[in-house]
Amino acid sequence: MTRSRVRTHSRPAASRRPAPVWFFDLDDTLHDASHAIASTIDRRMTDYVVKHLDVDEVEANRLRLTYWRRYGATLLGLMRHHAVDAHHFL
Repeated sequence: MTRSRVRTHSRPAASRRPAPVWFFDLDDTLHDASHAIASTIDRRMTDYVVKHLDVDEVEANRLRLTYWRRYGATLLGLMRHHAVDAHHFL
């Protein structure tokens, strides 16, 4: 009885490249991005709150900031106080 060999069709080890790694620093612990994308993220979160909680922009911004300060993330406050689905928000 002979053993059959499993044939693989992978590239030789020398030509394999490691998969890219992406870092998302959403809380500015690695890099202060406040001057770059943070204002856009803030705006879009406020717009989401306006639309989904049916409040005006001033109230939406107040809620966003309150939850961010209290919980460290606006999303946590929205989930706890308004039953917002995280997948829908993100």
